[in-house]
Amino acid sequence: MDYIKLENMRFRAHHGCLPEERQTGTDFLLTLTMGGDFRREARHDTLFDDSLNYADVYRRVKEEMKQPSRIIENVALRVLESVWNAYPALTYLKVELSKLHPPLTGEIGAATVVMEKFRKRD
Repeated sequence: MDYIKLENMRFRAHHGCLPEERQTGTDFLLTLTMGGDFRREARHDTLFDDSLNYADVYRRVKEEMKQPSRIIENVALRVLESVWNAYPALTYLKVELSKLHPPLTGEIGAATVVMEKFRKRD
């Protein structure tokens, strides 16, 4: 299997249970790992109509990040489903969504949710 990663996409978004998170926003990092067979594109040095399109994937992520949610698990699931459903050739997808410096009583760099999905190919 081949992998393509879009790493550390940074967003300011309004996700969280606390009113201040929803009003002022929080910083997030999102990494997608997409698995499949990308050799056809590599061999021909071109993209095809059904190829993974980074710009489209980023647009989908950005749209989901714009929609406020109380918990980041909801956001991660929406991103997972949006990209997964748009690209049926993917056989693996992993979303890692980190809320940077969450408002906890101790110092913490990030709270991260990881979700994965697999598709079998015959």
